[in-house]
Amino acid sequence: VSMLKQVTFQLKVHKHFGICLFFQALSVCLLVQCQCSSTQLQKNVRQKWLLKSKQEKQQNNQQKDITDIKNEYVEICSVYNETIADYNDKVHTYNALVELLSRKNIKNTPKTIIEKEKYVENTESNYDYNEKKQLLKEKQNQLNKEVEELLILYNELCLFSYNTAIEEYNLLVEKYNAWIIKLQSYNIANMPNTENIKDKITEKKEDSYKKWSNFQEICNDLETIWAETKSIETGYVDIFLLAYNSIINDYNIIANEYNTIVKNTAIDFIDDLRREYILKVEKSSDDILEFSDDELCSELNNIILETDMLIGDYLLVRQITNPTEEWIKNCLKNVSSITEMQAVTSPNDPNGLLGKEGGYTSCIYFSVKDIPTNSVKGKTIVEKGTDVGGAVEVYSTLEYALNRCDYLSQFDETLLYSGSYAIIGTMVIRTSYKLSNSQQVELTNDITKALTQVNIE
Repeated sequence: VSMLKQVTFQLKVHKHFGICLFFQALSVCLLVQCQCSSTQLQKNVRQKWLLKSKQEKQQNNQQKDITDIKNEYVEICSVYNETIADYNDKVHTYNALVELLSRKNIKNTPKTIIEKEKYVENTESNYDYNEKKQLLKEKQNQLNKEVEELLILYNELCLFSYNTAIEEYNLLVEKYNAWIIKLQSYNIANMPNTENIKDKITEKKEDSYKKWSNFQEICNDLETIWAETKSIETGYVDIFLLAYNSIINDYNIIANEYNTIVKNTAIDFIDDLRREYILKVEKSSDDILEFSDDELCSELNNIILETDMLIGDYLLVRQITNPTEEWIKNCLKNVSSITEMQAVTSPNDPNGLLGKEGGYTSCIYFSVKDIPTNSVKGKTIVEKGTDVGGAVEVYSTLEYALNRCDYLSQFDETLLYSGSYAIIGTMVIRTSYKLSNSQQVELTNDITKALTQVNIE
């Protein structure tokens, strides 16, 4: 167009108006066409720009949506993993209580729970966050339920552990108290008192155990109960050891006294009387633990029976060793064949031995049915002497009684024979020669039986 304008100008200068008009018209046509083309071009460019802008906006919006979904996904992952961490902390607490019960060998202790692994985020560009986000939400809901269920399991475990510990304690206390009551019947000194039964878990404590933060409280309570149970268990062994060794000690004291006194008294004519009782050995805690409850009871009862037998023998030996005059009289009253009796005194002592060194400490003469009293000279039983029935001479030692028998033996099978004689304890039982041999033996046995009748009470 610019060139056409220049040509038209030159034609005007040279006055070529016809041609000039032609070029001028051509110039106008070209200008109009150019303007039309420019307008269309601008329109096309604008449309392309709008389309591109729209596409870019759509891409931006789409990218923003993806970013938002990804961020939401990451946030859900973070919350889920925090819940996993919280769940695992609670599982760790639960398992710690289970392991504590297992170490104590508590029956019916539940198994430990496996901890959960954390969820690993996937940030790949082609990852379907929408789908995984939904799946993760479902897993989160399930995990929340498991956390609630775990709290219920933990509460049940707390109640189980506490009540089981209490039951174990109470069972042992009942057993302990039964032993105390039984052993008290043996009149053993320094026996402890019975223990009180513990109540099961209270509502207040049960509410306290429902909190995860109070884990240490349940552990402390259990350790306290277990320590008290151990103390009762140890005490159970200790009281039996005390009872056993106390009874053994009493047995050995009496046995020692018996063994000492029996060496200085005559028991040859007494049936079932031991020459010696063997001392028993006290037991240790380890020895006691080898016994079952039934064996412990049986062992104690056997020792009690042996002790009762020993006491009977001891009382018998003691009562026939230098007894009193009054006791001899009471015993002779139980001999049916004896009719009268009289004790020797210093003025009427026919042998002059009463109260003398080596002599008797007391002497009682007696008459019997088989010998008429008037058949023997003398006004009193003492004056009539052993001829009217017999006598019981009491000596302070076995040696003196043996010496007396040696003296009497000098007259055996002689005209001065006065009758039979036998030593019981430190006493010499004499019978009249007027009785037949069988009558003498029978009378000696009857007197021996009367003198060896033991009253345990």
